[in-house]
Amino acid sequence: MNTQLLHNFLAFLSALELQQLVTQPTHKAGLILDFVITRVVDSTLILVDVHNVCLAGHILLQFNIKGQKPSQPRALLSRRGFWNVDRATLATDLDRGVH
Repeated sequence: MNTQLLHNFLAFLSALELQQLVTQPTHKAGLILDFVITRVVDSTLILVDVHNVCLAGHILLQFNIKGQKPSQPRALLSRRGFWNVDRATLATDLDRGVH
């Protein structure tokens, strides 16, 4: 990629408050072909390393994503004691097929 195009691209990302995390070549020809872009304010993704393991001309990227597992909503269960059920109404509802 031409230097001016790269500079323009990085300025464009910066204007959108984004950042390119890959700063080392990711191809055996010495070019950065891979993009890992994240928002500047989040910092949820951290590039750990660029490994020089050449896979079909490309170099392996390794990164971590910081985050938390979303909390599970708690289900509210309510129940009443068996002895509090109006047995006559229950029998009538069952006879009618009311659900």
